[in-house]
Amino acid sequence: MSRAFLTYAISLAGCTALAQAQPPLLHITDMETTLEDQFPGNEFLSSQCRGLNQNGDAIGEVGLDNGRQQAWIFTFEHGLVVLPTTSGHHSMQALDITDRDTNGEVIIVGGSVHGVHDYAINAALWRFSTVTGQVLETRDVGNLTGMDEGRLLAVNNNGIALGSQGENTWQGLSKYDIASDSLVEFDFPARPADMNDAGQVVGGRYLGDIDGNAAALGLPPDCTSLTLTGINEQGWLVGRSGRPYSDGNGRSLASWVRRTDSGWHVPDPGSPWDTGFAINNAGDITIGYGPGWDGGLYIADTGQEHWINSLLPDEVQFRYSVDYAYGINDNMQIAAASHHAVLLTPTGRMIIPGDVNGDVAVNHDDHCAWTADPIDLDGDGDADADDELWLIDRLAVFGFIVQDCNQNGVNDHCDITSGISNDCNQNDIPDECEPDCDSDGIPDSCESDCNGNGIPDECDIADGVSEDCNNNGIPDECDGAETIEGGVVYDPPQLLHTDVYFTDTILMTNPGTIADVDFTLKDNFRVGTTTVKLTHAGVTVTLIDRPGATQRDPNGFVNLSYDITLDDQGTGPNIQTVGEDCCNFETIESPPSYLPNEPLSAFNGLPREGEWKFEFIGGYAQTFDPKLFHWSVLVTDEAVDPGVCCGADIDGDGDADADDFFDYLDAFAADNLPVCDITGDGDCDADDFFAFLDLFAAGC
Repeated sequence: MSRAFLTYAISLAGCTALAQAQPPLLHITDMETTLEDQFPGNEFLSSQCRGLNQNGDAIGEVGLDNGRQQAWIFTFEHGLVVLPTTSGHHSMQALDITDRDTNGEVIIVGGSVHGVHDYAINAALWRFSTVTGQVLETRDVGNLTGMDEGRLLAVNNNGIALGSQGENTWQGLSKYDIASDSLVEFDFPARPADMNDAGQVVGGRYLGDIDGNAAALGLPPDCTSLTLTGINEQGWLVGRSGRPYSDGNGRSLASWVRRTDSGWHVPDPGSPWDTGFAINNAGDITIGYGPGWDGGLYIADTGQEHWINSLLPDEVQFRYSVDYAYGINDNMQIAAASHHAVLLTPTGRMIIPGDVNGDVAVNHDDHCAWTADPIDLDGDGDADADDELWLIDRLAVFGFIVQDCNQNGVNDHCDITSGISNDCNQNDIPDECEPDCDSDGIPDSCESDCNGNGIPDECDIADGVSEDCNNNGIPDECDGAETIEGGVVYDPPQLLHTDVYFTDTILMTNPGTIADVDFTLKDNFRVGTTTVKLTHAGVTVTLIDRPGATQRDPNGFVNLSYDITLDDQGTGPNIQTVGEDCCNFETIESPPSYLPNEPLSAFNGLPREGEWKFEFIGGYAQTFDPKLFHWSVLVTDEAVDPGVCCGADIDGDGDADADDFFDYLDAFAADNLPVCDITGDGDCDADDFFAFLDLFAAGC
C-alpha cells in the first residue's frame, strides 16, 4: 500500500525488546513529501512537529509561501491530515494533543497565529477520530477571558486546557473546560509550559496546579537561573538553567536540568546541550540548543546522552539534522524537526499495534512474522487463532487484505517472500493464481504480448489469432522493427545518500534481437561522484563513471544532477559536457565515462527479452536533497522478414503433405474453427474445402 509520507524501513527479524545497554535505532517518518502533495506550488515549505501522545499521534503546523500556517495531525493509520481553520482566520497552529480515548478520539488544542491575513489570534481545538481519520469537530474557543486574543497551550486527558494571551506572553492566562465549554481566569505567575493529568502545572521556575496555586522552586545546584518546560505524570521536571561558567569566549553556559524524586540532576558543564524540552514517564528527555543546534536524547536507564542523528540509520543520517525535539512519549517516540517535521520511532519492538516485526510499519510482513513466531496480540495471555484474526483486522485498517489464492493455508504474500511461490510481475499474487493461457507456469502478464491485445503471443499463434510464417515464435505483425520502453518512475522520488548503492530491475517480455538501445536518467546527485551501470543478458555497460574525477580531485565535477538521454548514434550528449546546476564542466575526461557511439551498442545482437538491471553508485551526495526521479531503456529490435505462410501446412511442420490433408479433413468434418475456415468468413463450407485443395496443390 502506498503512503504519502516518507519512511525508511529497517529490516528486523522477529520482535525483540530493545537492549537496555544500547540506545535505540530510530526510524524516521518525514512529513515533507506529504506536505508537498497537500500544498503544491509552495517553493519554501517549512514545518514543525509540536508534540505527540502516548499512541504516537503527532501534531504540528506547516508554513506556506504566503505567510499562512496550517495545523495538521499525523497517525500511522491515516497519515497526515490537515486540520481546518476556524472561521475568519487563515493561520493555525496545533500545540498539544491528548491520548486516545476508548473510542479512539483525541483532542488537539492550539489556535490561530499572527500572519499576513491575521491581526488577532483566537484559541481553538479540534476533535479527531483515529478510527476513521476524520476531523469530528473544529471549535473556535474565541478570545480568552478578559483578553482580545489568546491560544490554548496545553491539554490533559481530563479535558482541561490552559491558554494565554498572544503567542509569547504569560499575561491573561485562562483555564478552559472542554466538556462544559467554559473559560475562567487562571492565576499563575508564569506562562504555562506543560501540565499532567494530576493537574500539576509548570512554567518559568514555578510548579503549581490547575487551581492556580504555585510556588517558585529553588535553583538546581550550581545554577543561576531556571526555566521549566516539561512535567511527566510522576511530577518529574525538565528544563533549562544558567551556569556560572564561561565557554571561554566570555559567554556564560547553560545546561538542561532534570528533577525526579531523587532531586535535581544537572549535567556536567561539558554537556553539549543547554535546554531540556520534554520528559516521559521513564525520565527520558529530549534536549537541544547545543552546538550545531542538533537535538539530543537523554536515556534515563543508562544515564547517557546521545545525538539524535547518531541514532538514525547510517543511510539517512547525512540527510537530517534533527534539532527541535518538542515531545517524547513512553515508547521513546520523539516529535521533532529537521528542516521539516519528523516523527522518530524506535525499531525492534511493537510500538505501533500490529507491527509484529518492529519495522515501524504495519503490512503483510507482520502477518508472516506472526505466523513464524506467534505472540499474544489481543491481550488474553496466549497466542492463538484469535490473535491472528486480530492481526488480520488490524492489517485491513492499513489497506492490507490477507488472501490465500492457492489455498495452502499461507498468506499469499508470505508464500512469495518465503520462496514457496514465484511472483514474476511483482503484484503480490503468486504466479500459480494468475491466468496462464498456455499452461506453461508463467502468467500471461509475464509473457510476450507484442500486439498488445492482452493475450500472450504464444497463445495468439496457437489459437490462429496471429500467423507466424517464419516460425520464430513472434506474430508476423510484430516482425517489423519495434521499440519497447521499460523503466521506473519513482513517486515519491527515491531518496539517495552519500556512499549509496541502489539497484532496480525491469523485465522485458517482448522477444526480438536488439538493434538499438537508448537510456534516460533524471537524478539530483553530485555528477563527479556518480557511477551508473546497465546490465542485460550477461553484459554490463558503465554509462557514467565519475566524470572529472582525478587523483587531485577525486570528487570530480561538482554539478548536481542529470536529466539526459544517451544513445549510440551520436545524437545523445557527451556525459562529460552535460549536467544541471552550479558550474560549467571542465574539459578533463578522467576516468573514462560514456561517450556517443560506444557502450550501449554492446547490447546489439542480444535478445531483448529478459531482465534489465540498473545500478546507481554514488560517493559524496553534495546536495541536501539527493534523489532519483526516473530511469528507463528504450530498446528497438531488428526487423525480420516474416516470410510467406503455407496455407496448407495444417500441422505446422513446414510442408504440405498427407498428414496435413487428413488433418484438414478431420477439422472440416468437426467444423473446427478457425482451422477449417480457410476463407476467413467465419464458417466451414464448400468454399473453404476447395480453397484448401488449391493451397495443397500449390504446396509450400
